[in-house]
Amino acid sequence: MITRIGDTPIDNQGMVKIDKDLRVNFAYMIQRVAKDDKLPLTVVRAGKPLKIELPVSAQRPTLAPDLHGEYPSYFVYGPMVFSRATRQFLSCSKTMRICCACWLREESAGDARI
Repeated sequence: MITRIGDTPIDNQGMVKIDKDLRVNFAYMIQRVAKDDKLPLTVVRAGKPLKIELPVSAQRPTLAPDLHGEYPSYFVYGPMVFSRATRQFLSCSKTMRICCACWLREESAGDARI
């Protein structure tokens, strides 16, 4: 059981007191307390308090990762190109759908005038 994050006690509801009348979830303190990719915690094991340093990372793995300025890897098979989904591709894909929808509307309106 985690009892402290850094020097701040965690109550039995998982909250920390950060002001006289303000309590927030202990996760709020993680970014404030973590240093050098380590998070100091106090846990209770076998009824005794134990201070540990939990490794943490600023990188947050996601299903569609960011390219960080690099080119995506791809595989060409005949007329098809395969590439993994990235955050940039998904955001561009949304924009392209809007542009294509507008273009299709214009095209269909143009056909009706002919």
